[in-house]
Amino acid sequence: YVEQGRSPVSLEQTNVAIRLLRDELNSSHGIVSATTMCASLLVCNLQLFEGSPWTGYLELMINLYRLEDDLAYLQPDPEYDLALRHQLEVLAMMDISFLVLSRASASVGMCSRFCKLKESWAGGWLAGLKPVLGLPQSLVDILARTSEGTESCLEQDLWYWPGEVGHLLQYQHWDAARCAAILRLLRCHPCLPTDSTIPSSELLLYRLLNCLRVLQNAVGRPEYDAVLSMRAAIMAISEASLMVTLLRKHKEWAQSLHRIRQHLLGSGSGPTRITELLFELLDEAWDTGQDEFDLDARARARGIEIAIF
Repeated sequence: YVEQGRSPVSLEQTNVAIRLLRDELNSSHGIVSATTMCASLLVCNLQLFEGSPWTGYLELMINLYRLEDDLAYLQPDPEYDLALRHQLEVLAMMDISFLVLSRASASVGMCSRFCKLKESWAGGWLAGLKPVLGLPQSLVDILARTSEGTESCLEQDLWYWPGEVGHLLQYQHWDAARCAAILRLLRCHPCLPTDSTIPSSELLLYRLLNCLRVLQNAVGRPEYDAVLSMRAAIMAISEASLMVTLLRKHKEWAQSLHRIRQHLLGSGSGPTRITELLFELLDEAWDTGQDEFDLDARARARGIEIAIF
């Protein structure tokens, strides 16, 4: 698939793999296997890369292993099975509703519940960056609350997030993600009470774009190869692109964002097809000249499901 895309050969091999996976799942008797879960997540990703609906596969995994129930009874115990723990970390990130456009299957709040489980372990949960997102756990915890329907006060919590120590380039990514999340909340929930100390959308967008410019100039240099991929900033790029009124007001901001998007497409960072689909939708939003473009509804009308992580 990596070399040939959706060629007849890769599709045939994928079908064989799915049949083998189905047989293994049928014989698992509800025992969670890290290798089987890894294979299931791979199937999700093959769909995800193409923009095809994929959260249904995620829902099947959750139902099969009863991950919507109390995670304390998982066997084997992820506190000691590190391979299984990693797979659950990835699944939890993919379950955050904030990070999927036109999501077909509802989130089950896996991320928050898995975090609470880790807090009960003898050593507690380990600090560090979360897989898939490249964000600190403390920031992910705030984003995960969108899967619980608790948007109230989220923008304040995001703005007052104290940050964590990391690489200077990583911090630009974290700040861009934080500003993008606040902009999303302000745009989608204009009636929510807003803390007067939170900057205006215009200042947040300016700050977000400056972070993206830093990332654009740094990512791709050999000394930063192990630090960050430009694909990690896709959520921030997406949200910035939807601030159509402000971008039309500040032409240089729009031009800068266009260069950032072109840089991402040309960098080979992450799956190209899903990025192209997202940018097509964002171009439609630009053509409307308004900020009220419903990205979820438009993606749903096209029968696609887009991960912005």
